[in-house]
Amino acid sequence: MTAALAHPDPGSPSDQTTHHTVRAGDAGSGLSRWHRQEILPWFGTDAQRRLRGSHAAVVGCGALGGAQVDLLARAGVGRITLIDRDVVEWTNLQRQSLYVEDDARRGVTKVAAAAARVRAIDSSIAVRECAADLVPENALECIGDADVIVDGLDGFETRYILNDVAVSRGVPYVHCGVVAARGTTMPVMSGARSGGAAGDGAAGGPCLRCVFDEPPAAGAEPTCDTAGVFGPAVAVMAGLAAANAIRLLAGLRDQVDMALVSVDLAGGAHGAGGATGAGMGAAGAGAAPIFMRMSLEGARREDCVCCGARRFEWLMGTRTSDTTALCGRNAVQVKPARAAGSARDAAAGTAGVGADCSGLHSLDALAARLRELGDVRVEAGVLHAMPRGEKSRAGYPIELAVFADGRTIVRGTSDIDEARRIHARLVGS
Repeated sequence: MTAALAHPDPGSPSDQTTHHTVRAGDAGSGLSRWHRQEILPWFGTDAQRRLRGSHAAVVGCGALGGAQVDLLARAGVGRITLIDRDVVEWTNLQRQSLYVEDDARRGVTKVAAAAARVRAIDSSIAVRECAADLVPENALECIGDADVIVDGLDGFETRYILNDVAVSRGVPYVHCGVVAARGTTMPVMSGARSGGAAGDGAAGGPCLRCVFDEPPAAGAEPTCDTAGVFGPAVAVMAGLAAANAIRLLAGLRDQVDMALVSVDLAGGAHGAGGATGAGMGAAGAGAAPIFMRMSLEGARREDCVCCGARRFEWLMGTRTSDTTALCGRNAVQVKPARAAGSARDAAAGTAGVGADCSGLHSLDALAARLRELGDVRVEAGVLHAMPRGEKSRAGYPIELAVFADGRTIVRGTSDIDEARRIHARLVGS
């Protein structure tokens, strides 16, 4: 015998945070499904009600984003927007906990598979799918009226777009990134709006550009495809980021950890490499995990281009990368994002970050990483790579030509979106 309670729209006045099904033979207590969270002395039923009326946008539904989505859904977030451009692949299953073998066999979009999992966890959650590459042209529409933006990305450029969206709209942004066995996370509260589920509203704390004014040059940092990913590191960082997001959505802003947290579960024993997301990693020796916490108090910069001058270069598209299909060559050229204020680069017609920072030294470092994946050579200032088993959707083998000024030509496809994905995985964005 089953008695099912009604499932009103999340966040509606009739939502009493008691969506559950009581079956004969169960405990029979009639407790809310979130009872163990509600009895936390610093949480309570009021926070749970605010959480049920909140909206989280998770950008990137891979390892990090998938773990964050799972935690947010089970915690009781009423609305979740899922944003991702990719499909589920076999190599995702080692660390991307929302997906199963059948998703990879069918090659379904990550947002579709993630949405199905969320609905299976809690059918009352309103889930919105956005199967797209988040770019300046669609960022505001994809994120919509979210109360918090949660970072599940594996590339740099999109994070700066999210930072611009967060500051311009006054929405909190929880940054997070992982590569290999290390990761970083920090909350961006600069200009957070008054009222709503996100908190009390007084502006405070630095934005991402206060702490990391410029992203690293393309190819300067390892990627998940070149350095790998340790699943437990994903779980640790996703948990830290989700904890801040849940507190923000529940109106517990004073409990948000206003710090840049860096974790290295390999203890520095894995060799060189940064943490995807902000280029910060902990140094050390041995296998003991390293945890570092840097307070963000006083880190906000009045001269910050974003939250100080309120110039949203990334959201306006003046800093984002440029991709062009090369006519008749089955190839796409990807230019990295331009550094701000580089008259020399503008005159030369090159991408500033690459021209300023890449150079031959960075090509050598990139070559060392890509050699793990296939044949690589550096000749006359150009890195040539043929990753083993890497093919386009049309079945052509993929080749990369990376130039000292930061440009990359991806051969084997004329699809710009596919070329961007390949570039982000193998070179970095």
